[in-house]
Formats: sequence, C-alpha cells, structure tokens
Amino acid sequence: MPSYQFNRACWVIEGEVEQSHAILSSKLTRLEKARILRFGPQYTPFHQVTHYLGQECDYLVIDAHDGLPPDAFAAALGTLCGGGFLFILVKDFTAWPEQMGAVRQKLAAYPFTAEQVGRRFMQRLCAHLVQAACVRRLSLDQLAQRTLYPPVNRPLDFTLTDEQQKVIEAVQRVATGHAKRPVVLTADRGRGKSTALGMALAQLLTQHPAKRVIVIAPNAMAVKALFACLPDKSPSQVQFHSPQDYLDAAPVCDLLVVDEAAAIPLPVLQTLLQSHNRLVFSSTVQGYEGSGRGFALRFAKLLDQTMPQWRGLSIHQPVRWAVDDPLERVINEALLLNATLAEAPVASHYTLHWISQDELAADEHMLRALFALLVNAHYQTRPSDLHQLLDAPGLHIQVAMVGDAVLGAVLAVQEGGLPDSLAQAIHAGERRPRGHMLAQSLACHAGLADAPQLRLLRVMRIAVHPACRRLGIGSAMLQAVRQFAMEQGFDLFGTAFGLDVELLPFWCQSGFATVRIGHKRDSASGARSIQMLDGLTQAGKTLQKSAAQRFQQQLPWRLAQSFNDLDAVSVGMLMAGRDCSDLPLGLADQADILAYVSKRRALEDILPTLWRWYCHVLADGGQTALTEQQQSLLLGYLLQHQARKTLLQPLSINGRAAFEETFRETLKSLLTLTETRPKFRLGTSPRSMRNTIMIAVGDQAPSFDLPDADMNRVQSSDFAGKNYVLYFYPKDDTPGCTIESQEFTDLAEDFNVANTLVVGVSKDSCVSHGAFRDKYGLAVQLLADVEGQLCEAYGVWQEKEKNGEKRMGIKRSTFVIDAAGIVRYAQYDVTPKGHAEQIVNFVKTLPR
Repeated sequence: MPSYQFNRACWVIEGEVEQSHAILSSKLTRLEKARILRFGPQYTPFHQVTHYLGQECDYLVIDAHDGLPPDAFAAALGTLCGGGFLFILVKDFTAWPEQMGAVRQKLAAYPFTAEQVGRRFMQRLCAHLVQAACVRRLSLDQLAQRTLYPPVNRPLDFTLTDEQQKVIEAVQRVATGHAKRPVVLTADRGRGKSTALGMALAQLLTQHPAKRVIVIAPNAMAVKALFACLPDKSPSQVQFHSPQDYLDAAPVCDLLVVDEAAAIPLPVLQTLLQSHNRLVFSSTVQGYEGSGRGFALRFAKLLDQTMPQWRGLSIHQPVRWAVDDPLERVINEALLLNATLAEAPVASHYTLHWISQDELAADEHMLRALFALLVNAHYQTRPSDLHQLLDAPGLHIQVAMVGDAVLGAVLAVQEGGLPDSLAQAIHAGERRPRGHMLAQSLACHAGLADAPQLRLLRVMRIAVHPACRRLGIGSAMLQAVRQFAMEQGFDLFGTAFGLDVELLPFWCQSGFATVRIGHKRDSASGARSIQMLDGLTQAGKTLQKSAAQRFQQQLPWRLAQSFNDLDAVSVGMLMAGRDCSDLPLGLADQADILAYVSKRRALEDILPTLWRWYCHVLADGGQTALTEQQQSLLLGYLLQHQARKTLLQPLSINGRAAFEETFRETLKSLLTLTETRPKFRLGTSPRSMRNTIMIAVGDQAPSFDLPDADMNRVQSSDFAGKNYVLYFYPKDDTPGCTIESQEFTDLAEDFNVANTLVVGVSKDSCVSHGAFRDKYGLAVQLLADVEGQLCEAYGVWQEKEKNGEKRMGIKRSTFVIDAAGIVRYAQYDVTPKGHAEQIVNFVKTLPR
C-alpha cells in the first residue's frame, strides 16, 4: 500500500507581501516536526528548486507576488506529501495574471517588453484553481483566524508498492541473469521510480559487493533520490556520470543504469547499447522536467533491433501522495502535464492553418492536441513551453489538421532586424539581447557580423503525429512557413536543434545548409547543437552561402579536433557536396593509394594522401557504399585521428597487424564498390566538369576505327591484351598540344617498359598529323577523328569560352585503358606540362 493515504490541499493567500509572510510564518513555526519548504524572492530562489528534488515536505510555501515560474512551480509540488498543504501567496488573485512582471520579462524577446507578453497562461491557471474543490482563497484576516495542525502521523517504515518490488526484482535479473535483456522503466513523477532503482542497487551491492555500477543521468540532481537509498560505502561501487562525462571517459562497469533516458538522444543511447550488455533505462513519462511519451515509442524500435529480449515496466501508483490526489489532478490539467496524443485519422486530405494565440487559448481541444503533439515529439517540453506557446510575442503557429485533429505543428519565432550599433556590440561580445539565439550565435561564434541585422524566422519546434510521419506533412508545413517568411520580408529561414542522424536528412532535403555545430556536447543530453539556414532574400542568400562555405571549409580540420566523436553517418551528410578543390589529388596520389592497396606502400607514407582522398569520397557520397562500421573505421582513423585501440574495440580484433589488414581490406572494398559510380572513383575529373563526363573509371572503353598519320586504319581491337593511353588534344602544332606530345615522346621508353602504348587523338586530318609528327619527331601514334565520333564517345567535345566568346572544341583529356578494355584512369581539362610524367607513374601500377 502507498506510504501516504491522504490528499493534498491548496490555500491561495491574498494580501500584501510582508503581512502574508509574517502571518503564515508565525503559524508554521508553531508546528513541531513539520517539514517546510519555502520558495520565492524572499525565500529560496525559484531557480534553486531542483536542488530539493527527492526531498519531502508537509507544507510548501510559494511566494508568487512577482510571478510564478511554471517549471519551478511544478517541480516544487513534487516535494509536497500526501496530507500536506500548498500555500500560494499573491496580492490579489483576480489581478494575479497582471502581476507576473518578472516571469513575463523572460518571454519578452528584444525589442518586446514585458507588457507585450500575454496573460493567457496565468488566466488559464487561475481558472483551474478557482474550479478546484481542493483549492481555497483566503484573505489575510481569514488566514489569521485559521488554525494549522501538525502533519498526520505516518508509519516510520517505508512500504514498497507491488510495482516497486517488481522493479527491484527486474534489476536483479538484469544484473545477474542472462545478458542483453535490458529493462525500460517508465513512470509519472511522484511514483517512486528513482527510489525503487536505488533500493534495487542497494540490494544488489549487498549480495554482490564486487559489482561495479554506473548511473547516467542529465544531472546529478535527477538521481539524488536514487543515491539516497544506497549505503554510505557505496560510492566506490556506484559512480555517477553525465552523458558527456561517460562519452569522454567510456568507463567499464558490470551494470549501467540510465535515468531520465528520454532526455538523452537516441544515438547516445545506441552507443550505450553497443558497449554494454547489462542495462536498465528509466524515464519520467510526464513532469516538470519534460515528457518521455514519445521516447518510449522511438526507443522501443531501437531495442527491438539491438536487444529484442528487452522488457518494459511501468509504475502507476503514487507513493508520495494518495491515488487520484485532487491537487495533482488540477495541476496536471492546468499545466497540461496529462496531455495525451489522440489516435490520428487518415491524413490524405489535411489542411494547413495559421492560428493565433488567442484562438489557441479559446480552443481547449486544439490546445491539448497541439501540446500533446509537442510533448510526444520533444522530450524537453515543459510547463514553461505552454507559457511560451500561449503568451510569447513574435511567435507564429501553423498546424496541419484533418477535421479537428492536429496532425502536425510548426512554431516559429522572429529574430534579428537589430540596429547596426547593437549588431556590432553583439559581434564584439558586449551585448546579448534576449530572444535572438540563432542570430547572436552566427555573429559571435560563426563570425558573421551582419547576421543580427538581417531578419530571421527560426523554426523553434516542428512535430508530426507519429502515425503520419513520412507522408510529407512536415515538408509541406515547412514550405508554407518558408513562403510566409518570404512574404513577410524575412531574409533568412533558420533552425537549431540537437544533432540527430534521423533529423539531419529532413532539414538537408528541405533546402537548409549547415552553418555551425557546437564544439561541445550538451552536458545533459550528450548531443551537439546544429544550426542551419536557408537564404530568402539576396542578402540572406549571400550570408547563408558564406556561412555554409566557411563551415565546410573548416569541417575536415575540425573532425580531428572538436568533432572527433561525430558519427560517420552524420559526417557523411555534413560533408556532402563540399567543394574539395582546396584538397587537390594528382596522379601520383592516386598511384600511391593503389600501391598501398596492393601492399607496395606503407600506410604511414600515404596518410596525408588518404586524408585528402577520403574528403573527396565523403563530399561525393561515396562512403555510403560501405557498412556503417566500415565508414566509422575510415573516418575515425583518417579524419578524426582516433586511436587504433578505440577503433579496434567494435571490430573484435587486436593488434596493429590485424588493424592494418582490416583497414586495407576496407579501403579495397570501397574502391571495388564504387567502381560503377563515376563520381566516386580515383582518376575522375574535377568537380566542375562532372556534368559533362561521359567516360569514367570502370567503364568499358568505346571502340573505334580511325586512320593514323600514314592513313592506315587503326582499330581498338588492335590493342586487345595491351594497356594503352588515349590522349585527346585540341589541335596540331599549337603550343600546349606540342608540349604534351613531346613529353609523351620523351617518355616513350618508360611506357614501353610498362607495356603501354600511347595514342593521341584530335579532329585534325591525317596530313596535318603527319606534318605535326615529322616536324617535332614525335614517337606517339596520332589518330584523325575528323568527324568527331570518338571525341563525342569520350565526352571531350565540349563548349569552351575564350575572350568572352563561346564555341565547341576538344577539352584536353586523357584516358588509360587496360588489357581488358576497361578505363582505369580518366581526367578532363588536363594541364599539358608535366602531364605525361603523371601518366607514366600511373601506368606503372597496372598489371602488365
């Protein structure tokens, strides 16, 4: 049975501040052994409420004369036990919504003032309190006449509920039974979840003192009740880590307990699943700290894939107050802590609507449906978010609906548009006006001084009903909001969120470019913040392009520094499309890579080359041909400079030799898998030329039948079983073409040793070829493609521009074809001088 069988009650005390404090204090001091907590401007500050989590009180005093912070209010109520009293001190209950100055100020983004912040949230709270039978309004005179009685006597021994006992038994089985059978525990606040976990660990350590346990939570206060149940000597056996601490240290343990798991991103939880076999996850379903409803659904899918024998448990019965406590019920209704997601109707004919905050406050059904959607999609949806939803100025709300059902929602806030002097002060780090998070970050951290002056519409939240995802609703809403932003004259459309491999593709496909990633992970969630922009006006597009280019230019270097723990899939998406012209790859580099794969070069000798080459692969998406584990290996070693020991752990291999063999085979797999994908192969042309490429490495070489300088027919079949070089040049006896042909002639003996023939091709006639050959004593065979059929087949006949005049011509290009007739090297837009030497070095790597 529960420890507390009595209901809680609330008195709203109306009167002047000093008199209220004096009268109430005089009454409370007479109560012996009463546990009292007081919060407010003259008591413990509201921002310190979380320090009292896990504590219990019989009397809770909330001084709300200057406002009532929603999150602190909800958190403080969690300390009030059954049979206890809540005292809310206000000057005038009727005028209370107008007295929220300090709290409203926090919602007043510059240049809005506190007076421009709405009163809807407090009006709603007052309406629920008035209607509740457990709430009474008292004047100071009435309070003075009332008698407060000591708390009801209760048994000293704490009695576990049946649900708590099941949790203890389940934790024991995880720790000592079969591996890979984790438990996921969910509960509303006040249900004794953390206490049950603490008592389970206490019993475990008593029976198995050698066990090592690690507890992970967003912050230490979240698990205060858990650690309070442990014996004094347990700190050496049970250690607390924040998600970031754990990721940095990767400590070893026999049991991993993750409390408030819904606050931790799925990629981090996936890392925990990969590195531990015995795990317990728990999360609050609803409360001041956020909601875990959506988490339970998303995490279940991950568990089904990784550890399908997991078990779910829930605690429904409260232990700190009575079942169906009326105060809990009224506060849950007022703060929408009990908002649940309704079943979604068919979404084929949804419509998009803009709704005002007045409309939302007047429509309880829509408000509950919208807030339930946000709660399901975002863990950190708290009572303060309801306050912001109803009252924050500059907030734009769009919903997708079928009938009266809300299927999706977008919340967007306006930023920027600041005067030049203030923008300069922000860039200099001297000012931080409230409410311009993204604009300020772009100025201070990304160095974009003009960002605060441009008008920016930031998507603060976007959510789609889980039953309606992947139907295009999110994209449709985003497009409608973008159109609105353009019509309203915004320069930029932006967003910021915790980097998530599942969310990133949506924003990339919606036209947003990454402009910044936080250098440090959030200590509570273990996730990094990512900021993305879409330019709307010319000024916005210029800033977005500059910011995105700067980010991508710095990204390869940062991968070895502050981003050395980013996952391979996210890095692939972030690097996609990068202009790698700043990381050139020559023929010698390509030859080095092939030589390493064939075990003729040492890894350490070509690491700089592999670093540049893998940047190209990532930019072109070529790494997707590999498994995620293979991607992590190449990225971790080449770009993130992770230690071999770290990379070997998930591969279940040991030693340098085993590592290098695995690395080489992975590299070989990438080369093999991308053979049929022209953009990703060694030897392809520069990025700017790829729209005209017709031939690439791995293709079957086009056949030909052309005359040479002596008018003899030369067919491609004549070269069967031999390697040959086919170089296309614009015109006989021109400076660049002469240099190129002479250099091939000078290296004729080297090509002979490599068993490779060299053939030049242009649209000149046989007579022109003969004169060209004889004039310079050329030793290469020249073919006359007068009609341009071979030039077309190889894609070298392209539009060229000179002195502002555009015309068609041969783009100087070179191809190496092996004995089987397969193109092994392809380069367009060749530079003549030194080119022949590059080619001879490459052909030496081919089988003879």
